[in-house]
Amino acid sequence: MVKMCGNSPRVVVVGDFFPSKRNEKLFINNNNEFIDVALLKIIQDAKFSFCNLEGTLTRTCVKTEKLGPNIKASPDCIRAYKTVGFTHLATANNHVNDFGQQGYLDTINSIKSQGLTFIGSGVNSTSINHYVVLSVDGKNILFYNVAETMWNAPTNSLAGVFLYDEYVVCNELRELKTKSRIDYIVVLYHGGIEYFPYPSPELKKRFHRMADSGADVILAQHSHCVGCEEWYNGSYLLYGQGNFLFDRQDLECCKSGLLLELSFGNNINVKKTFTKVENGCVKKDEDQFHSGY
Repeated sequence: MVKMCGNSPRVVVVGDFFPSKRNEKLFINNNNEFIDVALLKIIQDAKFSFCNLEGTLTRTCVKTEKLGPNIKASPDCIRAYKTVGFTHLATANNHVNDFGQQGYLDTINSIKSQGLTFIGSGVNSTSINHYVVLSVDGKNILFYNVAETMWNAPTNSLAGVFLYDEYVVCNELRELKTKSRIDYIVVLYHGGIEYFPYPSPELKKRFHRMADSGADVILAQHSHCVGCEEWYNGSYLLYGQGNFLFDRQDLECCKSGLLLELSFGNNINVKKTFTKVENGCVKKDEDQFHSGY
């Protein structure tokens, strides 16, 4: 069961978070000038906090051949993630391999250098750790990171992400929930239609199947816009979390996002805060009553 309130120890989850040319120096300077005080307090007051690392942190210039942009920033930017208060980085996305194996290794080494935890990817197909179990308010919460296939498939010798396979994912969720003493499962799903707030029929089926298999919260990232939400048999499904700070697109929908605070007891409590990007910085949106969502 999911409700929309709560004051117990919290976990914060935001969407895509990565430097752009407009704000990369602010990340490197590590002074939090790219985020307002209200949002900073929410993140730093949380017990754990997750964001999607939507790019590679590397100095290599050797790009992977693919459709879409190859996104990178200086490895020095990673310090800002820790200073802001993020504890966990989701890396199952379509940009983890943008600069090949070297870019991936540079990214992971940067994350490890700050003592941060990442889930969702690995240096090859046998080394991927796609979930983490956290203790929150006496409950065991499993955070599970999976992505659609988008130039990010691992091999026996090359890095990649944990890819969505319905048979594998749904069976694993069911087994984890019943055999591993897991109280709640939160799925961070990277996929969907970019710049479109509604799920395709296939995506909706996927979310329903994951919920039927034990997922209590499923959050879609990747669409770069805030999507619609659904309560399905007691599970909370969000079909687009939007960007947190991903200042690379001029579309108005890409400047908005949802910061979610999750607290856990007999129920999962969900609190939503709309965010907005202006001039390369993210702040709490003055309009917290968007009628379109």
